[in-house]
Amino acid sequence: MKADSDTSPAGSGDSSHIERQLRALLSSVRELVYYKDTSNVVLRASESMALALGLRLDEIEGKSCTQLFPAQGGRMYEHDREIIDTKECKIGILERLVTAGGVRLWVRTHKRPVFDDQGRVAGILTVSEDISEEQRFQEHLEEGSNGYRMVSDEEVLGVFRTDAHGRRIYASPGLVNFAPGEGGKLDGLAWIQALHPEDRPHLEKILARLPLSAAQAYKLEFRARRHDGEMRVLSSTAAAELDEEERVSGYVGIVSDITSKRQAEDEIREGLRRFETLAEVAPLGMYRGDSRGRTRFVNDRWIEMTGLTREEAANYGWRNALPPDERDRVLSGLEQTIPRGIPFSAEHRLIRSDGRVSWVIHHCVPEFDEEGRVSGSLGVLTDVSELKETLRENERLNNELEERVRSRTAELENANRELEAFCYSVSHDLRAPLRSIDGFSSSLMEDCGAELGNTARGYLLRVRESTHRMSSLIDELLSLSRLSRSDLHRETVDMSGLVRGICEEQLSAEPQRPMEFRIQDGVTAHGDTELLRAVLQNLIGNAWKFTGKTDTPAVEFGCENNAAGEKVYFVRDNGVGFDMAHAKRLFRAFERLHSKKEFDGTGIGLATVDRIIKRHGGRVWAESEPGCGSTFRFVLGSASTASSGG
Repeated sequence: MKADSDTSPAGSGDSSHIERQLRALLSSVRELVYYKDTSNVVLRASESMALALGLRLDEIEGKSCTQLFPAQGGRMYEHDREIIDTKECKIGILERLVTAGGVRLWVRTHKRPVFDDQGRVAGILTVSEDISEEQRFQEHLEEGSNGYRMVSDEEVLGVFRTDAHGRRIYASPGLVNFAPGEGGKLDGLAWIQALHPEDRPHLEKILARLPLSAAQAYKLEFRARRHDGEMRVLSSTAAAELDEEERVSGYVGIVSDITSKRQAEDEIREGLRRFETLAEVAPLGMYRGDSRGRTRFVNDRWIEMTGLTREEAANYGWRNALPPDERDRVLSGLEQTIPRGIPFSAEHRLIRSDGRVSWVIHHCVPEFDEEGRVSGSLGVLTDVSELKETLRENERLNNELEERVRSRTAELENANRELEAFCYSVSHDLRAPLRSIDGFSSSLMEDCGAELGNTARGYLLRVRESTHRMSSLIDELLSLSRLSRSDLHRETVDMSGLVRGICEEQLSAEPQRPMEFRIQDGVTAHGDTELLRAVLQNLIGNAWKFTGKTDTPAVEFGCENNAAGEKVYFVRDNGVGFDMAHAKRLFRAFERLHSKKEFDGTGIGLATVDRIIKRHGGRVWAESEPGCGSTFRFVLGSASTASSGG
């Protein structure tokens, strides 16, 4: 607490008028007041101080505290140095003073720095309250009455002494605030009038039983109204005084204000009531234990989970809900955490009284008192039996699924082997008859062509064209089947470079054909180079084919980002286009939107494109309008979304 700026008596002049006023002030106070300089020398003292010390004023003023109080002077000076350094007051110092002449006093002291005109500490004003009588009563209570001791953290208001029948013959100043009426006194039995009307009958019954035996002490709680009108809760603790014949001659005691304590206890009780109300409707098992691990509260859900009654769960009975093979682990975990202020958490089983077993997740946290010591614990049990059963069922289903996958994989491997055998058959067994048909047709044309009529030669030409078309179809089918079985090797692919190479091949095959190619530079992708080459060959080949009847044919390749941030590749032409109503048929094998008379083809190319793009984890689609050309777009997925087969 910072002290206000004062003016030192030393700096206020030595006029006789001020000196007389100061002396008059010091002679009128009942407290022990003295002013000393920064060297610990007393400059002014009150008459009450001289009376308490049994000295004259001239024997006090001009003396150092070390001379006045040889045993305590040095320690008092240490307090003074702290005040001088911090320039702050010190309030409520409890001191036991012993003068050089042997006078002993207990005082409660308040010290305040006094400043000169420059703001420096010039001295210290000390005001002490003589509490020697209160201390003697306290010592009497602690040491007397057959070892009865009063230990309390309550706010002590004062001490009192009564006769053997409870009539007060002394009350310290701190109790006067509760005297009934204006300027009332606490003498005799008048103090009872200060009590709350509901508490008086109980006190009067106790007084009627006095004196109690010498071995008895008493502690009472009651309400009393203070002068300011506020009702306070007080505690009175007293012990008997005995005369020379060991009879009770009176009582000495202490009165404490326990209002704040009772309010705090009421708040705690209300908090516990609310907690228990909430706990009863909670879907979790909840309990509260003391610092020794004994159960003090369990809610209905906890009882339902364990099958124990509240009486069976009390104290250490809750341990019966732990299976024998789990008990040591759970108890050891609690003992190693909660007393050290560490939360506990574990998953374990509970066994009900009817033998049923459930799984729970057990959380427990320590509770602390005002001094930070562990005073108890609060625990929550969450029933996870259904979750455990679900996990077991999931594990069973996963195992079953894995078995099915293994079975389907084996079936797929068998199917692939059969497909390979079929491809071998197609490649060898079907090609041989085609070669024979084509060879004999060619020989017939060469050897007997002059003898055949025009109609017969036309038939032979159509036979040879069909065998060539069948051979091309077989090649396309074999190529499509290989796409499903070949490994995917991802790398950075120069898409622009691939497109340029394919365009040059088309121009070399038909150099007389006019065509404008627009190719975006620097387009790359991450995928299988050979498979992506096949995609571009089919798309650019289609664009080349379907712009054959266009006066100024053009094909464009590029890449752009869509709203989702994906790279979308496209091949655009200005050919014949198609009706979007038939777009779903585009990527099916052998589907054709134009007749063979208009445009040649096997109907396998776009199915091949779709298969390759899907193997890359992507998608392909087309946009077109009859007579306005077509645009084919595709997106390549990441390695994680790519499929390993067709």
